Parts: sequence; C-alpha cells; structure tokens
Amino acid sequence: MITLKQPSEAYRIEVVKGFTVKVKPLTTLSYSVATMSAQKKISDLEKGLRDAEEAGFACENPIDLKNPQERNALFLDFLIKDLAVNHIIAWDGVLDEDKNAPADPTPDNIRKVMDVSEFAENFFQTFTHYVSLLGEARERIRKLTAWHFKKSGGPSYCQGCKEQELPCAFENLCPYQKYAPQLIQEQQAWEILESCTTQLRLAPSGKVMGIDMGAALAIAKARNFDLEIVAELLKEGEAGILDAITEEETGPTKVIINNKENLK
Repeated sequence: MITLKQPSEAYRIEVVKGFTVKVKPLTTLSYSVATMSAQKKISDLEKGLRDAEEAGFACENPIDLKNPQERNALFLDFLIKDLAVNHIIAWDGVLDEDKNAPADPTPDNIRKVMDVSEFAENFFQTFTHYVSLLGEARERIRKLTAWHFKKSGGPSYCQGCKEQELPCAFENLCPYQKYAPQLIQEQQAWEILESCTTQLRLAPSGKVMGIDMGAALAIAKARNFDLEIVAELLKEGEAGILDAITEEETGPTKVIINNKENLK
C-alpha cells in the first residue's frame, strides 16, 4: 500500500532527461490558490475580450472561451505556470543562449520553459501526483463511508448476503471493494471512522451533525497516524456519513443487480 506522505522539504524531480527542477512541496492550500488564480485570469481575459468587442475592436486570432477545449487548455496553461513560478526554486539543464550560461529560474524564464508542452505536461503530472492521489482518496473515503453508515447498506446489506449464502459483494460491484482504501493514510482514516460510531455529534433534536473530530484526532494521535492527511480524509468521511443520513431521509434508489435488489 502506497503513502500520501510527500517530502516535507524542497526536493528535486526530473522533468525530462537532462532537465531537473528543485521544488517546494505542494500543499492542498497552495494548489487551491493556484487554481483560483488561474480561474481569475480566465475571467479577466473573458471580460477584456468582451469589453474590446463592445468597443468595436477586433482581436487578431481571438481565443474562443466558449469552446470548452480551448477554455480548459488555457486554464491548464495558467495553472501550470502559476504552480511552476511559485514552487520552482532551482533547476539544472536550462541554458541562457544570450549569455551562454545557465539560466536563472526567474518567473519569466520559468514561464518560457513551461511554454514547451512536453516540459509543462511532465512537470504538472509529476509535481501534482500527491494532490491527485489525495483527491482520489477523498472521493473513495466519502463513498465508502456513505455506504457503510447507511441503514440499508453496509453491514446490514452484507448480512443479507451471508444469510442467503451469496457470493461476497458481487465481486467488483460491492462498494466495500470498489471504494476500498488504497493508500496508507486512507486506511488509517477508515479505521478511525469505523470506530467512531459512538463518537457522533448530535443536535438537541437528536439529528446527527457529524463525528466528534476531537475524539477522532485523539485516536489518530494515539495510534501515531499521519494527522495532517488523516484529518483531511476524516472530513470527507464525515461528509459521507451525512450523505448516508440524507439519502435515508429522502429515500434510497433501487437498482437490480444479479436479480437482487440493491439499495444505493
């Protein structure tokens, strides 16, 4: 099982053979900031083009922001360059042809290098690897928790299979298998969520408001788990519990699988 723990100090990644960069670790917050910055640039550009059109100016080679592919490509370009400028602190393999000497990783030079699609794509995929894994883990833990804590799902559904001596979980269709933890911190968060059945926060009306996060983190600390990442996954797990409760209140969707009624 792999881990979500990325280096805590600046580290090097190879973009392509002969070109490496030293980067500051990427956090969820810094990724969100870069995403919002890219979105704002798109909005500003859209407004600028609209103002120019209304003023009667014709733009040469205008960008069609109404085209999803062009819009997404431009957004990704902004995002990659923002991430690169804000996180690359050194590099090897970049030559300043005017000075015939190694180029400094200035914001302008970084943007020029990231104009090369191969460099940009490889840098983005490698540098954001941990963020991508965390995003996938969040989705799995939320769906797994929503299934586990649903009255008509989880253990009660499995009990029905046992009583009828059915094959476990219809192979890959069972949420326990489909959304099973794949990362170390994901497994840690799931262990805590399973033990939090009696650690729920209740409103005066008796409605579940979420888990007792203080108690959950205390358990994580006592077990020497990765608190920073586990805390993020616990929030998604809490959202999954609330999803389960909401679905039970509004009524489940019935799906027929292998001639058995499956509640999802």
